Amino acid sequence: MNIYFPHSKQLEYEDYYASIRKSTFFTSHTCVLPYEKNNTPENSKPMIKKADLIIAEVSFPGTGLGIELGWADALDKKIEK
Repeated sequence: MNIYFPHSKQLEYEDYYASIRKSTFFTSHTCVLPYEKNNTPENSKPMIKKADLIIAEVSFPGTGLGIELGWADALDKKIEK
């Protein structure tokens, strides 16, 4: 299963990503962490298209996060918040 984890740029994502990496599902699924490779996001639309599940971290507001969730909804992706 491909899981995409969008979040606001305001989130201190290093700790968030560390907790995801420690989870049991991290090794049994393909987990996409948008800022993992570098500190700037890549084009997320292809990642959302490939995702089976979207788990959004919504503690902080973000226009980009809202757009991503809109794309996911338009593509009928399962979204958990």
